[in-house]
Amino acid sequence: MLSGLHQVLLYTHIIAGSIALIVFWLPALNRKGSNQHKKIGRIYLTIMYLLSISGVVMSLMVLVDPMAIRQQAPQSSGEQALSFIEQQRMVALFLLTLSILVLSNARQGYLSVKYKSDLTQLRTPTHVALIVSLPIVSAVLMYIGILTMQPLFLIFAVVGLGNGIGMIRFVMQRQHQSKDWLICHLNNLIGTGIGIYTAFFAFGARQFLSQLLPGLWMLVPWILPAVIGIVVTRRLTKRYQQSKPKTLSSPQQRVSKKDTAVISNQPLPQKSS
Repeated sequence: MLSGLHQVLLYTHIIAGSIALIVFWLPALNRKGSNQHKKIGRIYLTIMYLLSISGVVMSLMVLVDPMAIRQQAPQSSGEQALSFIEQQRMVALFLLTLSILVLSNARQGYLSVKYKSDLTQLRTPTHVALIVSLPIVSAVLMYIGILTMQPLFLIFAVVGLGNGIGMIRFVMQRQHQSKDWLICHLNNLIGTGIGIYTAFFAFGARQFLSQLLPGLWMLVPWILPAVIGIVVTRRLTKRYQQSKPKTLSSPQQRVSKKDTAVISNQPLPQKSS
């Protein structure tokens, strides 16, 4: 039963991931803020949720009981079975990190647009727990990468740590500039792209690329999405931070400023003689 459920989730994950590879580029081809841009954005968000949630559930299933999930599991209970379990759990941990990265970036990218006038609304327990989970699983992945000397684990653990800490800092920031929501939205969109293209090169196209890129050259397509994504993210951030936008205040601060202005405009009371 668990194996059948895992297969359904796997097919859902593959189909959603294949569509996401194309839909990822469509919002950039439409004018920002247009109805078409918003429509494609909603479609992309739905695909990201299907992709990432199916990935999280599959990863947790394999982490809990890989022998019950994997049909090709060895029947013996000796060293071969233990090695199989260890290998499957390491791959599941990597997929879990990828899935959480995609899910957290997709959600924060959506919320930054929804609450662009008051980004403190992102500080909900659900969202904070989600973005905090990313550096946690990334740290575990880094530990496993150090033990096994897996360069893909180490590289992506660094990406996950940096991305997760960056999202936490943004959410907990006391004041935001008027264009911070746009920077956040674009950066998180790129973050989802890093996740889906890394997964594609590491899993979907691995056999094909291994024939073209022998040895350490195989690392190139694995790290390329992260490198390109980080460079583009920094350039976009620098571009939108060059201007001097106004500081956004919370609704409470705006009310306080309004009251102060009203009070300051009132005439002073006259002293009675």
